Amino acid sequence: MIVVLGFILAASVIGVWVWFAREVGEGETLVFDTTIREALHSIASPWLTSLMKLVSFLGAPVTDTIVVVICLGAFLLKGKYRFAALLLGTMLGEVILDLILKEAYARVRPEAYFNYPLPTSFSFPSGHALGSMCLYGCLCWLLKLSGAEKWKVATFGAGALLFVLLIGISRIYLGVHYPTDIIAGYLAGAIWLTTVIVAEKILRSKKKATSQKPAP
Repeated sequence: MIVVLGFILAASVIGVWVWFAREVGEGETLVFDTTIREALHSIASPWLTSLMKLVSFLGAPVTDTIVVVICLGAFLLKGKYRFAALLLGTMLGEVILDLILKEAYARVRPEAYFNYPLPTSFSFPSGHALGSMCLYGCLCWLLKLSGAEKWKVATFGAGALLFVLLIGISRIYLGVHYPTDIIAGYLAGAIWLTTVIVAEKILRSKKKATSQKPAP
């Protein structure tokens, strides 16, 4: 049942992604993008800019890599090789997906605010949004798989969700992404993470069924 629901969820999000990417490509989201960018820029202040730069850094690929390495080390030391493999596979897939999608859509970035360095990569989808969604979503899933109490999973999940949302907002605030880049990153991350979860569930079910099969 969980596998079926996972497939339905993944298919639904993919459908939304395809529609959304088409709208972006046709320029239908320009008014939305401009409105949100200008609204965030209108509340700019020195302290908020410093905060957004910090949040953006904490959601950068280099920071994600550090978090992944630390988590992998912890999993390996505790003998949780399956968790290490799932996290590594999720994040390697995320990097490949990000590169493919950016090159496929080749959307030029908007003009950055506050003299913030403009990345040389394409804008759509946001790598920060995609990476943070996959990383912290995966860690929340692994926490659940570990058998942690529901309140711990819920607390970590809520904190992770807030952090991921702030990362996306920081990229819009700094001007290096359109809002639709961020939304696309979240959608792509949700699709990939759901795919990994469903695939792991199928493999685990097959392995369990094989182990329970009586010997001839």
